[in-house]
Amino acid sequence: MVSPKQLISPSKLKTKYLASFSGHEPFFFFYDNEADELVIMLISPDTETTVHYVDKNVGILFQPDNLEIVGLQVEGFQKSFIPSHNSLQDAWKLSSSKGVPLDNLGDLSMFIREKQITFALKVIRASKPVLGKPAKKLEEALEYA
Repeated sequence: MVSPKQLISPSKLKTKYLASFSGHEPFFFFYDNEADELVIMLISPDTETTVHYVDKNVGILFQPDNLEIVGLQVEGFQKSFIPSHNSLQDAWKLSSSKGVPLDNLGDLSMFIREKQITFALKVIRASKPVLGKPAKKLEEALEYA
């Protein structure tokens, strides 16, 4: 069987946007249960992106017009990615967050946002072996979110 030809070399992808990310820009964390897909984006999901898969689960999201990396997409998230990364299993479950005082919707909203960022960082760290250099830039950008 012939391997599919890469449309773009990963070395051509750029990280200037990630380096300039200040946390004032949008941060989107979305999980689609039906597709078993996790998407982490540092731009609006309305923006056109292309995915470049670096392994069977993990793909780098980038803007096709300027090749800037803007996120991460993980296919087979619960079925294969989480089971192969033990450090994510407890963090993915809300039951590991017992005892957190949530008095109102504002508390809940802030709690969810913090959990999303913390979990996104864990996903990026778990993906470092396949992401290479972009992992560090994604990690640094999310630390400002």
